[in-house]
Amino acid sequence: MRGCAALLLLLAMAACAPAAPPAHPACRIGPDDGPVLGSGDRGIGGTGGPVATGVMAGGDRGIGGTGVIGVVTGFASICVNGVAVEHGTGQAAVPPDGGIGPGAPLRAGQVVVIRALGEGAVLRADTVAVRHAVVGPVTGTRPDGLVVAGQPIGFAPALRGGKGWAPGTWVAVSGLARPDGVIETTRIDPATPGPVLLRGMVERDDAGLRLGAARLALGGVGGLALGQPVVATGIWRDGLLVLDAVASDLTLADPSRRFGPDTRRLLVEAFVGGGTDGLRLGPGGPVVPVAAPAFPAQDTLAQAAAARLVVEVTRQADGRFLAIAAMPPPAMSDGNGPPGGAGGLGGPPGAAPPGVGPSGAGQPGGGGGSGPGGGPGGGPGSGPGGGPGGGPGGGPGGGPGGGPGGGPGSGPGGR
Repeated sequence: MRGCAALLLLLAMAACAPAAPPAHPACRIGPDDGPVLGSGDRGIGGTGGPVATGVMAGGDRGIGGTGVIGVVTGFASICVNGVAVEHGTGQAAVPPDGGIGPGAPLRAGQVVVIRALGEGAVLRADTVAVRHAVVGPVTGTRPDGLVVAGQPIGFAPALRGGKGWAPGTWVAVSGLARPDGVIETTRIDPATPGPVLLRGMVERDDAGLRLGAARLALGGVGGLALGQPVVATGIWRDGLLVLDAVASDLTLADPSRRFGPDTRRLLVEAFVGGGTDGLRLGPGGPVVPVAAPAFPAQDTLAQAAAARLVVEVTRQADGRFLAIAAMPPPAMSDGNGPPGGAGGLGGPPGAAPPGVGPSGAGQPGGGGGSGPGGGPGGGPGSGPGGGPGGGPGGGPGGGPGGGPGGGPGSGPGGR
């Protein structure tokens, strides 16, 4: 009920919106959580374009940069925060955002920081970086998550990368900080042992300094600003992070500076809280005023609990940023089957992994991969009492006389 009330207040709706809008059929995920294979092209990009319009609130935002911070939900280019950003680097490594370690190809569930260029609804990536919340050893377990380098993480419902990470294993965690200090984790990847990375705010208590829940030893680092978002690296030793470098985390503290002075629009996914001055874009994030009547009055906003949202922020003529729209984050794409073969008959019924969910009406499975011959349809849902799962198959068959795409998936249960 509390989460429902938070969405009601922040979205100014008469009732709670669905937890997540459905994934757009153009957004697909391949078997390795990367882009879907198609016609010999393993690239992320191509023609891409916005999933819908590329603009949440409608209209032409004009020429200028757009900063995007959010979870990758699929690939039609890069699907994030309800838009698709063109990115033509194929399988090229994407660097970490102010972090450590080598770059790697993008995967679903990772949090990305994108500076995009273009006019109106057409977005093209200028720079892309992966934003890890924590990189380090698994130091413990929790009922609904893990402890990584002293930092508690919780598993998001659509977690990618698995949950069975043993203590001592090194991992890179993608996710969003909750107000309670836990990272809601959307993806976990293996990492090479080495420097530890943590993000958060440095605080002092009776036991000394800490960053999030991790205890700190200064090493040779000084001049830490308490209460400010930072990204810190160091060595994990005897339950402490021995610091060797600390820098301001501009992506969180001041995204307008992070993306540059010509940035006219931000699309930020975070645990957003209300306040007397507007919306706070995540714990430690900036507070932006809101546009009326898109949001409730300020005194009502101040009562809203934090909720995971995507917020659209635009720069006004006087240089200030104003929140003009918000929505729940889009669902993770489910269409992860490979494309069909050369033209002719359409693809077979879907065989993607089933979704898992509680009792209740089933929701359609995701679309299958696209390409000649049509891809497989979405997989069946599971869970007692659900309605029929499975969605329609992929695109039309290729070549003259090509048949329709894959048949519908089927099976009990919804997600």
